[in-house]
Amino acid sequence: SSEVSRLFDPRGLVGPVIVTTKILLQDLWKLQIDWDEQVPVEIRSKWGMIKENLCHLNELKVPRHIICVKPTQIELHGFCDASMKAYGAAVYVRSIDEWGNVESKLAASKSRVAPIKIVTLPRLELCASVLLVELMKVVKESLKIEFNALYFHTDSTIVLSWLKLDPANLQIFVSNRVSFIQSNTNVANWRHVRSEKNPADLISRGMLGKELVNNKFWFEGPKFLKQRIIDEPSLNLVRDIPELKKSAKVLLVQER
Repeated sequence: SSEVSRLFDPRGLVGPVIVTTKILLQDLWKLQIDWDEQVPVEIRSKWGMIKENLCHLNELKVPRHIICVKPTQIELHGFCDASMKAYGAAVYVRSIDEWGNVESKLAASKSRVAPIKIVTLPRLELCASVLLVELMKVVKESLKIEFNALYFHTDSTIVLSWLKLDPANLQIFVSNRVSFIQSNTNVANWRHVRSEKNPADLISRGMLGKELVNNKFWFEGPKFLKQRIIDEPSLNLVRDIPELKKSAKVLLVQER
């Protein structure tokens, strides 16, 4: 615990590494081991591997400038994801200069370990979406830039289906969080992203330091952010939506 607390990463630039230590500490807490007891071999082995790889973070070089020179358009793109162990969000600044060159850079990330009480994956995906909304607000206010657009990306079709509903039709846990997202974002700016193109996936499952150092996918985001024009992916909404109140009858219309 003392060694983990020494890892200082306020912007979450090495979030996928930090989350592995959070998950490990939670696993240790679940075992309810006293301070003078031996840690299980499996936990010691995992920590040894994480610690051994931390030295590679010294090789990390992150550019201070995250916006291109003479930008004509600046956007914020946020991504969120969850696993049964952790969930998180990552925010990227996408800028385009007068010649049409596009840059995409990581601005910040945030992670949380999944609660010890068993929660369904769709609920965790929804928690990740809430975390993304909060992180996007922090980044937007911190950078003090007038952004041309804000986009929110998730690979959860269930969350996207929930966001199109009246919260009154949903169970309380989901209803409260959907209401928060609807009140603080434009739902039209939420987009579906395939899991393999979602950099927040690296937070939800974690990475070792050696794997992260030269990982362009993490520090620059998915390749489609570098395209001059981003095509909005097609999406098939969920037909059997979970967490509906028993009295609610909902019809989702597919947008084209």
